[in-house]
Amino acid sequence: MPSKTAKPSPARATAASVDVDAWTRAGKQQLAWSIDLAAALFKGAETMRRAQLNAAHLARVRHENVAERLSEARDLASVMALQAELLRFDMAGAARYWQELFDLGLRTGVEMLGCTGRAMEPGDGDGAKSAWQMLHGLTQTGIGTIDDLFGTTLNQATKAGTAPTQRPAAH
Repeated sequence: MPSKTAKPSPARATAASVDVDAWTRAGKQQLAWSIDLAAALFKGAETMRRAQLNAAHLARVRHENVAERLSEARDLASVMALQAELLRFDMAGAARYWQELFDLGLRTGVEMLGCTGRAMEPGDGDGAKSAWQMLHGLTQTGIGTIDDLFGTTLNQATKAGTAPTQRPAAH
């Protein structure tokens, strides 16, 4: 007795494997982007920690130096001069420290933005799509209400590879 279940055609099997391959590539690209982003963040955190340790070391050395000279102070004016010197160097050190932390935070942010920019770029003329473009293609179902869940603005941005300048008006 012949079976009534239809066997999948080779064309359907190929289309399904292409979708799986596309999802796999998209997943790999997204993971690579996440790893690059995390590495940039961790590198920035390490650099900030080194800046904190350096600032603490300089402050410790400065305070130890003043502590040694404190025993040589014989009058109130000498004690006040040491205190003023310590205050001046501490204020200058704090200003340098915060400026360095700000610069390091800014560099870390720029590096993380660079990771995101590289993730949005298509391949080097090899016809490969970026992860964003690939995910856009995979989210298009052909059913308007489902496609709208992913957002018109996001879809326009991924098609062009850039951020949209303004949000389109609602229909």
